[in-house]
Amino acid sequence: MNSSGQVQTTPQDLRNVVAEILQSTEFRDQLRSSIESASSSRVNNATASATSLQTSTRIPVSSPAEELRRLFPSIRGSDREVPSRNLSNAVQPANPVGHKKRKKPKHNSTVLSDFKRDVILLTKPECTRTLTGLKKGWAYANGYGVTAATFQKIWTEQEIMHYISTLFAEKLHGCDVKFEILIPFGGTLVKPNLAQGTVLDGAVMCHLFAQKTVYVRCLSSIDDDHTRDNEINERSDRVQLFVSENHHSLEDDIIFCDDTGVDTQFYQSFCDDTEGGPQTSPKQTADSPDNFTSIVEQSFDEIFEHDTTLAIARSVAEKTIEETAEETLLSTLKQFHNKIDQDTTFQFNVFREDIFNCFIRGVRRKQFSPCKRISVLFTDIDNVSEGAVDMGGPTREMFRLLLKHLKNSTLFEGSEHSKNISLCSEHIDNRHYYEAGRMIVLSLMHGGPGPQFLSETLFNYISNGIEATKPSVDEIMNPEIKEELENIKNAPNLIELKRAVWSSTFLSIAGFANISNFTKKENILECAPKHYLIYRTMPALEQFKEGLNILGFLEKLKVFKEFKELMCYTDSKLTANKVSSIFTTKLSESGSNNRNIECKILTFWNDYLCDSEENETQATLEDVLCFATASEKVPPLGYDGQPKLEFLHNEDFLWPKANTCVPILYLPVSYKSNEYEKFKSNMDYAILNGMQFGFA
Repeated sequence: MNSSGQVQTTPQDLRNVVAEILQSTEFRDQLRSSIESASSSRVNNATASATSLQTSTRIPVSSPAEELRRLFPSIRGSDREVPSRNLSNAVQPANPVGHKKRKKPKHNSTVLSDFKRDVILLTKPECTRTLTGLKKGWAYANGYGVTAATFQKIWTEQEIMHYISTLFAEKLHGCDVKFEILIPFGGTLVKPNLAQGTVLDGAVMCHLFAQKTVYVRCLSSIDDDHTRDNEINERSDRVQLFVSENHHSLEDDIIFCDDTGVDTQFYQSFCDDTEGGPQTSPKQTADSPDNFTSIVEQSFDEIFEHDTTLAIARSVAEKTIEETAEETLLSTLKQFHNKIDQDTTFQFNVFREDIFNCFIRGVRRKQFSPCKRISVLFTDIDNVSEGAVDMGGPTREMFRLLLKHLKNSTLFEGSEHSKNISLCSEHIDNRHYYEAGRMIVLSLMHGGPGPQFLSETLFNYISNGIEATKPSVDEIMNPEIKEELENIKNAPNLIELKRAVWSSTFLSIAGFANISNFTKKENILECAPKHYLIYRTMPALEQFKEGLNILGFLEKLKVFKEFKELMCYTDSKLTANKVSSIFTTKLSESGSNNRNIECKILTFWNDYLCDSEENETQATLEDVLCFATASEKVPPLGYDGQPKLEFLHNEDFLWPKANTCVPILYLPVSYKSNEYEKFKSNMDYAILNGMQFGFA
C-alpha cells in the first residue's frame, strides 16, 4: 500500500491473474473453437454464422498470440504502453478514459543536420541477435554501448565509420579492425539492404535508424584476454549474479560470444540464431495452457523490459556525466598507466648519441606493445651495459632525453618554448611525425614528462580543430616569407599592397593573387600564417595526431584542457622549498653522534638549494632534481616511491651519490663546520658530471 492508501500491484500479481483466466477449461474451449472457426472460414471463403461466438471472430487471426492480443488489447497497446498498476484495470480495453498518450519529443528546428542514436559494439562476428534487458544494461555500463551519440546528416560513409571507431577507441585498443553496421529487426541483426548506387551516409542512416539502436559488429574478433580478465574481476559480484539467474555468462554472450564457460544450448541459440528464432518444443501446442501463459507473460515481459531498458540507459548516462565531472587530469593519466601489464616487459637498448633511432627501432619491433612495462638498457661510449635494473629511473631518463631531442629536431620549428610542426618530406615518408606523437603518449603513460614545448597554435589545432587557431606572423620562422608579410603589414595604400602581394610567390600559391581593395590587408595577415603553419603542413599534422591517438589518448586530450600544461610551456620554476619538500630525510637515532653530523650536513644541503635558486651555484635546481630522480621536474604521475635523502657515513667520500631507480640521494658527511664552500663545489662537480644515468 502506497502513501495515498491505494493497493499497489506487482507484475507477478498480474501474471497470476492472467494465468488463472487462461487455465479455465471453458475459456480454452471457447478460444479453440474461435480459432478453428476463423481458419475454416478463410479456407472455404464462407460467411461467418450469426452466433455471438462467431461474431467475435470476424477479425482474421493466424495464431493464439494474435487472438489473445485482440481479446486483451491492453496487453499490446500502441506505443508499448505500460499496463496500469491497478489490478482492476489489468484487462480493460486499450486507451481507457483518462489514459494519457505518450507525447513525442519535440525536435529543435535549429539543429536540422544532427541526430542522436544509441550505438552498441559487438566484438565478435558470430553475434547475430539484439541485446535486451540486463544484457543491454551490461553493455552500456561496461563501455560497449554509447547513449545519444551525435551523428550528422552531411557525413559520408567513411566519416561515420571513423566517428564510430573513435566512440569505442578504448575497446578497440588502437587495433585497425573493420566493422559493419547492422539494423535490429525482430530480435535479429540484419545488414541494410540498400538500393543500387545508395551508400550508408548520414542522411540514409538517419532514415534507417529512425527509432532503432545502431549495432556495430566487428568483422574479426578482438582478442584482449588481459583487459577482459580485468573487467571480469572488477565486476565479479555482478557477473556471478547474472550467471546464477541465467545459467550463462552475460559478458561472454553479449560482447565476446565466446563459448568458454557458457551453456552450449544457450550459446547456440544466441550466436547461431535463425530467421525463425528458437523452435517451440513439440509438447507446447495450442492445447497446452502453459503455452498460452508463456505468450501472455512474454507480452508483459516485453512491456516491462522496454521501460527497464530506458531506466538503465538513463541511469548509465547520469553516472557517466557524474564520473566525467569528477575525473581529473591525474586520474585520466592513471587510467592509461593502469593499462600497463606489469608481468610483461619490453626492453629498449639505448645509445644516448643516437637515442631517437634507438627508440624507433624499438617501437617498430613485432613484440612491442604500449601496454608492456618498459625496461631501458643504456650503453656508454665503449658499448658497455650500465647494468641497472629499471625500476623507473632509466625509463624517465630515456623519455626526458627523447623529448629534449624532439624539441631540437627538424620535426619542429619555432622559438625555444613554442614549437610548431615543420614540413619535411623525408620525415613524412619515414612516419617520424607519427612516432613523435606516439612518443609523447608513451612518456606520459609510463611515468615520464610531457613535452611542454608545443605552441598554443599547435595545441589548439590538435584539441579543437583549425577553427580554434589564430597563428600570428611572429610564429613563421622562414625569414623570406616573414619579410614579405611585414611588407604587406606596412603597406600604406592599395597600390603598395598589390605590389607586395604580386612580388610574393608564397602568397600567390596561397591564393592571394587578386587584391581588389585595401580592406583585404587584414584578411591576408590573418590567413597567411594559418596557411603556412597549418594548411601547408597538414600531412605532417595528421600523422602527428595519428600517433597521439594510440589507445584513444587524443580523445581524452580533447576533453581535458588541463593537458595544455603538459603539452605547452608554463613558466613554473622550481624553488628551494619545493625541491626540499620532495625528499623525505632518513636520520639516525636522536642523540647519537651520527645524528649530529647528519643535521650539520642537512643544513649544508638546504643552503646549497637556496644558493642554487639564487644562481649562486653552477648547477640549477633542475639539475639537482635530475641528478637525484632522472627528471628535471616532478613527472605528472609522480614517482613510484617517495624520493629519499640519506647520508654516507664514510670519511673518505666527498661527493654525493644517487640511485634514480628508487630514487635515493646520498649526501657525504665528511665535512667540517667551516667547509661549506668545499661541500658546494663538490656538489656542483658531481651533479654536472653525473646527470646521465649510470654515472651518478
